[in-house]
Amino acid sequence: YLCMLRLAELCGAMPLLYAAGIGPLTGECAMRATKKVLARSPYISLRDKVSLRFLMGQGLDTASLHLGADVALLLPNPPLFRTHALLKRIDVTQNQPYICICLKGGRQAENCRQILIASLRILCREEGLLPIFIPLDRGDVSVNAAAARKLGGRLFLADEASDLTALLMGAQLLVSMRLHGLILATNVSLPSIGIPVGDDPKIPSFCRIAAQEFLMPKALSAASLVDLAQKILARQNALRPLIADACRDLQKNAKKDLANIVAMVYNKGRYEKKSEDTL
Repeated sequence: YLCMLRLAELCGAMPLLYAAGIGPLTGECAMRATKKVLARSPYISLRDKVSLRFLMGQGLDTASLHLGADVALLLPNPPLFRTHALLKRIDVTQNQPYICICLKGGRQAENCRQILIASLRILCREEGLLPIFIPLDRGDVSVNAAAARKLGGRLFLADEASDLTALLMGAQLLVSMRLHGLILATNVSLPSIGIPVGDDPKIPSFCRIAAQEFLMPKALSAASLVDLAQKILARQNALRPLIADACRDLQKNAKKDLANIVAMVYNKGRYEKKSEDTL
């Protein structure tokens, strides 16, 4: 990412950072490189307050730092009949309550995945839910497919982002190891549980501002996840308006951020003059 920003500057393009999350940064070398490259960016938009406070603490020009939000929050919601059509495609009846799950692939996430699968087995049996697995990355397909087979659930492969949104619109709950699963769920006011891997701050940071729940790896167990999921399912009607309110605030930040980016592009001449003076 840092290389792309530096190359952009060398090629005469504006090196803007748009709705980014910072970290985890490992080691002093990574910290220095990040600070050096970002110091040359005229506009740095961050999707969470943790990232914003971190860069402020690194001594970057506060005038260039802005709190935005992920642009996926601005995706329009598809009509309800799209949900019905997609459920039919994976052989799910309209009256079947279901839960959506995003598992993350890779060796580092293996322990969390095993706990999730054990938890889902209990939760789906006790609550009468069908598990539908929705991989969000090409590297996640095999682990989600294997879990779907193991739990007698379904695997859903989306053709486009609106397919995921449509499926989430009809779900009772989302359990996700991927940030953008939580973002899309928040966009349709779906209660969710985020499961971060290791010390990655992205999921906890987003959940705190989106009125969503999360479980850190140290607190994650089959019992803790089932208990939290059942509490959320019991309070769905009360939670959805809170998530919708949080989403509207995030959407305001995303729209303001987008407007600022557009203004930067239209005023590119000012940036080019400044760059000639500093390069």
